[in-house]
Formats: sequence, structure tokens, C-alpha cells
Amino acid sequence: MFGYQIDVVSEAAAVKAGKAAAVSLYTLTPQHADDATAKLQFRMNREGKMQLVTSHYVQSRLSKEVETFIDR
Repeated sequence: MFGYQIDVVSEAAAVKAGKAAAVSLYTLTPQHADDATAKLQFRMNREGKMQLVTSHYVQSRLSKEVETFIDR
């Protein structure tokens, strides 16, 4: 619908006080991308905050956008 395939994977996170917590990894892949590495990944931590996962694609192609909209 939006031109992206969205994959969500939950993984075991570091455990504090013997309680298991889940961390989710969201991967957005453009359906019509020319570059196979054109993926954005976000990780939701145990506190529910989203973080952009740094990759070569993000650093080489989206550095200004990340600086403008995410790193503020």
C-alpha cells in the first residue's frame, strides 16, 4: 500500500533481574528499489523507544535526513 515491505521480528533482549524482555526489529524495504541494501531498520528497546539502526545505506545515502529529522 505504501511501497514498502515491513518485516517485524522480536528477539530476546538482555535480561535484568531474571525477567525476559522483548526487543522488536522493524525492517522497511522499498518494493521498487534499485539498490539491494536500501533498507531502513528500527529497533524498539525495552522502554518502547525507537532507534534507527545504522547501516552503510543510511550513512551513505540518508545522512542529511537522519541529521535533520532523527538526531535533533
